[in-house]
Amino acid sequence: MGKYRSRKVHPTPSPDALKNLLYAARDELTTETRLARAGLDALNRYSDRVDELVRLIFGNARKCTETPLALLALGGYGRKQLCLHSDIDLMVVFDGSIGVAEERSLKSLLHPLWDLHFDVGHQVRVLGDFENVETDNPEYLVALLDARFLDGDQAIFDHFSETCLGDNPTWQQPIRSALLDLTEQRHVQYNQTLYQLEPDLKDSPGALRDASAVRLLARLGNGNGTGRRASDTGRLSEAEDFLLRIRSILHLERGRNLNTLSHELQETVADLFGSSDEQPRRQVEALMSTYFHHARIISRSLAASLKSLGTPVTILSTPINDDLARAWDGIRFTDATRASLRPRTWLRVFEVALDENTNVSEQVLTCIERHGERYAPERFFPSPAERDLFLRILRPRPGLYARLSEMHDSGLLGRMFPEFQKIYCRVIRDFYHKYTVDEHTLLTIRTIERLCAPTNPSRERFASLLTELRAPELLVLALLFHDVGKWTNKNHAEESVRMAVGALRRIKLPESAVTTVQFLIRHHLQMSTVAFRRDMEDPEVVNQFARLVGTEQRLKLLCLLTL
Repeated sequence: MGKYRSRKVHPTPSPDALKNLLYAARDELTTETRLARAGLDALNRYSDRVDELVRLIFGNARKCTETPLALLALGGYGRKQLCLHSDIDLMVVFDGSIGVAEERSLKSLLHPLWDLHFDVGHQVRVLGDFENVETDNPEYLVALLDARFLDGDQAIFDHFSETCLGDNPTWQQPIRSALLDLTEQRHVQYNQTLYQLEPDLKDSPGALRDASAVRLLARLGNGNGTGRRASDTGRLSEAEDFLLRIRSILHLERGRNLNTLSHELQETVADLFGSSDEQPRRQVEALMSTYFHHARIISRSLAASLKSLGTPVTILSTPINDDLARAWDGIRFTDATRASLRPRTWLRVFEVALDENTNVSEQVLTCIERHGERYAPERFFPSPAERDLFLRILRPRPGLYARLSEMHDSGLLGRMFPEFQKIYCRVIRDFYHKYTVDEHTLLTIRTIERLCAPTNPSRERFASLLTELRAPELLVLALLFHDVGKWTNKNHAEESVRMAVGALRRIKLPESAVTTVQFLIRHHLQMSTVAFRRDMEDPEVVNQFARLVGTEQRLKLLCLLTL
C-alpha cells in the first residue's frame, strides 16, 4: 500500500473547549437560518466547523492504538450538508485486526461525540472487509459514494477509494443497484408523485435524496457519454440550495431531525423568506409554488439520469416521419428549431409516445418549456384535426398519466388550457386532497388508466364498464376539468363547469360532447352523496337519481368518475 503519512499531533481537547467550538458553529448557522440563508454555502461552512471538532476528538482517540487507521465522513456529512440536527455518519477503517486497543480508540472517538449530543451513525471496517461487497446492506453501499477523508492515514483512504469507488464493476454495479432500489422504494411510499401537500424535504420524490441520486448516478457513470449541461447542473444546485434552506428552518423550529414541511410550519417558513404578500395564505401559496418548481427540476433531472442508464455511447435515433424520431430517451423532434415554430405539431409527440408505450424525450419537453409561452391557446388547435388528436390522446391506456404529467410539467397543458393553469400547485386543505389540486386531478386519471389492466379483482367490474363506454375520452376530459373551479372560493363545481365549457367551445368540441362533460363536472359528487349520505332503500331517492342521470351511458360515466 505504501508508507503511511506521519501522524499529526493533536492537543487533548477539554469537554468545555469542545462545547464552545460546537456552540459557536451552531450560533453562526442559526443566524443564517433565521435569515433563510442556510443553504449549500452555509451548511458547507458548518460542516467544516464540525470537521475541526471531530478531528480534535479523533486526534486524541488514535493515540490509543498503534494500528494505522483512517476516519471518513459518509452520507450527508460526506457531502457537507449538515443541518443543525443532522446525524453525522462516520466510518473508521483499520489496517489490521481490531482488539482491545482499537476498541478503546473507538470509544474515545464516540463517547465525546455522544456527550455533545450528536446522533452518530458509525461503521467500523478493516481493509480486508473491502474484498467483498456487502450486498445485504444497501443503505451502507449508497452512503459510501459520498465518503470523504477526514483524518488519519491517507493511504488507507486511497486504498478504500480505489477499491470501492473506482471503476471496479465488483462494487460499482451493486452500489448502483442499491441506489436505484432505495430510490424506487422511497417513491412508492409517496405514491410516485412529488406534489405532496406536506412534503418530506429529504425523502419525498423531487426532494434532497433525489438531488443526491442525480449526482451519484453521474459519479457512477450513466453510460451515455453525453454528460450534463452546465445549465442543468446550475438549476439542480439552485433547487438543492432552496430545499436545504427550508430544511434548516425545520430543524431550527422543531429542535430535532424532522424534515416534513407541515401545514403548521409552512407559514413560519414563508414568513422567514420574507414574501412581499402580507396575507399568510398567499405567502404559503407562493412558497409551495416555488417548492414544487424546484422539486420538479430535481425530479426531471433524476428521470433523465434514469433514462440514460445503460445507453450506449453512440446515441442513434430512428426516424418515424419527417418530424419525429425514436431516441434513447423517448420520442423526440428531428428538428427542434423548426418544431419550436410549429406548436400545432407538439401534441403529435405525445400520441406517438402513447402508441409506442415510451417516454417523451427531454429534448421535446425542454423545447416546449422554452417556447410555449409565446403562443396563445388557439395556436395549438387551429383546426378540428388537432382537437381530434387531443381527444385520441385522452383515451385511457397505459402511459396516459405519465404523458399528461409531461404536458403539465413542461407547461403545455396550461398553455393549451389556461383554465387548468389556474390550479397549478394549488393547495387545498380538505378531506379530498392529499396532493395539490392539479396533481389530485391527474391522479384521478391514473386511476382510470389502471382499469385498462386491473390488478385487483374488485376493480374488474369497473374495468368492464370502461370498455362499454362509447367515448371514454369524455370521462377523462371531465376529470381534467372537474376541479379547475377550485382556483377560487366560489362554488367550485359551478365554476368548474363555467371554465370547462369555455375551454371546450374554444376548441370547437361538438355540443353534445360539451353537454356530457358539463353534466359530469356539475354532478361529480352526486353519486357519492346519494350512496353514502342518503337512504338507498327509499324508492324516491333512487327515482330522483335516475331522473338526474337519464341514460345508461351517463350512469356508467358518472360511476367511473366517482371511482
